[in-house]
Amino acid sequence: MLLRRRSVKQTSNASQTQYAKKNILVKDLGAGDNGETYCAISKYDADRVVATHSAYNNLTPACFDELRAKLTVVKFYKPSNIEGDLSNEINFLTKAITTKHPRITSWIDSHMRGGSQSLTLPLCSGGNLESFTEEHGATFSPSSSGMQDMTPAPGHPSVFHGDLRSGNTVLRPWEDSDCSFGNYPNMVVADFGRAQKLHEDAPCGERAHHLRSQWRDVGQIGCTMSYLRSMMRYLIAKQDCAVHCGATERCSAGLTAMHAKSSSLTDSTLGLWIEQFSTIASDGSKPITDCLPFLTRFLATAKRQRALCYEPLSAEAIAYMSGKKVSNEELTMAWVQRMASSGCSGRKKPARRRRR
Repeated sequence: MLLRRRSVKQTSNASQTQYAKKNILVKDLGAGDNGETYCAISKYDADRVVATHSAYNNLTPACFDELRAKLTVVKFYKPSNIEGDLSNEINFLTKAITTKHPRITSWIDSHMRGGSQSLTLPLCSGGNLESFTEEHGATFSPSSSGMQDMTPAPGHPSVFHGDLRSGNTVLRPWEDSDCSFGNYPNMVVADFGRAQKLHEDAPCGERAHHLRSQWRDVGQIGCTMSYLRSMMRYLIAKQDCAVHCGATERCSAGLTAMHAKSSSLTDSTLGLWIEQFSTIASDGSKPITDCLPFLTRFLATAKRQRALCYEPLSAEAIAYMSGKKVSNEELTMAWVQRMASSGCSGRKKPARRRRR
């Protein structure tokens, strides 16, 4: 879901009204096809953090940091969405995805009752792959962590995503784990509004549609690679133009330079694999498991490629990834609204014990 940023506003949306009973909306992140997205924190977590730091009237830096660590993302049902509500995404994340995976966004909480619907997910502060690439360049290679054997797990459901693109791939900042490569962020697949699970008793027509959708997911991986390749070429052209014109400053704010060795190897390899992804995804009649040997070769090549072309992510890009997406001022305003809604203006008084 590609988000369009909007200014924070108060609304009377039924979903938000229900959600605000136990949570605080901190920042409006934007709106997409399936819903409106906000950064939020539960009132329980906010009260506990602020009480721990004894700073009801003066939020300290440590208090801000701990509040920021408790932030989540909440998506609200948008009545104008012609494709439906959030029920499909909620059911998919809670029923089809039964085990956590480091590359799939995890479900935290959800609410569905009448016209009130909300879905709470982890906050990946790096934004999505599309926005990050436009700002810092295309220097990513796929990770093969946990995917070496490419063998379907026993009993794993047959599913498809339905909208697998760079805008629906979010970035979780680097962490010291087996899933990380160098200081690059982990990519996490999100927005399962169009995803579906194939039921065992599904009719032949539904099975055929499901299979075509699975192969379309494979094809969209190639489309994402094509996008990254075009962005890489664009940034290199901008860099060459700046050098030719004798410009000493960067031709566009935030763009990172790409070395000749890395760009040439990546461009030629991407071109080859983009073509093969398009070819293999064009025939959607074969079982999707027939694609596993191809994906195994692709991941092995990507692993060698990124080892040859690896350059640490720039300090500027790391700062962007781990930066404070929610400012101290926004947290302060959210807490002021919290205190105002609860009728408090300062430290809460302890409840008096009743006499027996």
